[in-house]
Amino acid sequence: IVMPLLEAARNHPDLVRPYLGQIADDSRDRAALLNAALWREGLFVYVPAQVQVDPVMTWGFLTAGEAPTWFARNLIVAEAGSRIQLVEHIQADDDVPRGLGLEVTEMAVHPGAEVTWGIIQQMGSHWDAVIRRYHRVMQDGRLHLNVGEFGTGLEIAEHVTKLEGPGAATRSVSVLFGTDQQHLDYQAEHHHLAPHTTSDMVARGVMDDEARSVFNGLTLIQAGARGSDGRQKQQALMLSDAARADAIPSLIIDERDVYAAHAASAGPLDKAALFYLMSRGLPESEARRLMIEGFLSPVIDSIPLESVREHVWSAVERKIRP
Repeated sequence: IVMPLLEAARNHPDLVRPYLGQIADDSRDRAALLNAALWREGLFVYVPAQVQVDPVMTWGFLTAGEAPTWFARNLIVAEAGSRIQLVEHIQADDDVPRGLGLEVTEMAVHPGAEVTWGIIQQMGSHWDAVIRRYHRVMQDGRLHLNVGEFGTGLEIAEHVTKLEGPGAATRSVSVLFGTDQQHLDYQAEHHHLAPHTTSDMVARGVMDDEARSVFNGLTLIQAGARGSDGRQKQQALMLSDAARADAIPSLIIDERDVYAAHAASAGPLDKAALFYLMSRGLPESEARRLMIEGFLSPVIDSIPLESVREHVWSAVERKIRP
């Protein structure tokens, strides 16, 4: 079933009611309350048990004209043993003097189901956005999350994945690229709530001009989640003296029989390496491009969805200064 969420709430209340507003925290702040009260757009995707959807399903929110607000809500339910691949595009032009976008996605991955999800955000610089994604992954479920954040003037983005059954696993790949005076604030959380769960969080960001990024990563392993494995790695590259990037990893471990690790680094473009490439005959712009692409390549090339990889590389190319 694929239809607007408002329509699904009327026509399939038995499928929507157990999840809508139950996975997300709609009371956490004013943005969450505003989305819960005013959302009118958004998609409902329901995959029955044991159904495998092989084609990649793609949808987009494209805001144009003078509409100053965009409030959306998505609900994705993958029943036991199902499989689906999803791609979401978020775009908004700069025809408004100032725009506000609020989106919340709730996802339930039932036992043995597998969801591969890609998101490309390319809103205009006149937009502020709060985009949040909440996921429940049950026994032996799999969630592959791939995010490219490139737009907005100010964005607060978040994904929270709760591994609620033994054998549940998730891997998240996040790519951030900011230019001009963009501010990208990203929070990623993996909660291990059951034994033998696995998570891997990978993020790389590039900031140029006066852009700033803050990436907060949290891996939580609660008491009783023995045998769990939680890892995260964050790296940020600053291309100008005025740019700033903060990588802040955190671990909260309440169980002894686990593996947990984190790594984080942030630094400027290596001037010695840049000089070396230029000494071999490359113009400075081409040398910078090669270094940026080399920095991002291991992460982008690990994205399993080909269309998402292509869109992320295309967005990166548009961001790189000549």
